Amino acid sequence: MRETVNISLTKKLKKEIDKVVDSGQYSSRSEFFRNLIRRWQKDQFSEPNNYQGSENVWEKSSKENFLNHYDKTDSIYDKI
Repeated sequence: MRETVNISLTKKLKKEIDKVVDSGQYSSRSEFFRNLIRRWQKDQFSEPNNYQGSENVWEKSSKENFLNHYDKTDSIYDKI
């Protein structure tokens, strides 16, 4: 069973995510964020010494480049 999580975004981030969803890359905003979390999980656990707890990951990532950190090839990540 799925749980619901609410997040707050800037208008700019919401518009960028909506552009990607509207382009058909993702079926919904929820799918976009589920994919982002899957990428984060894969990144954290793919290298044995990489996982240091979620607090350290968030501290290292600025708001402007957080998404860009995970996949520089997707246009959404370059714009945010």
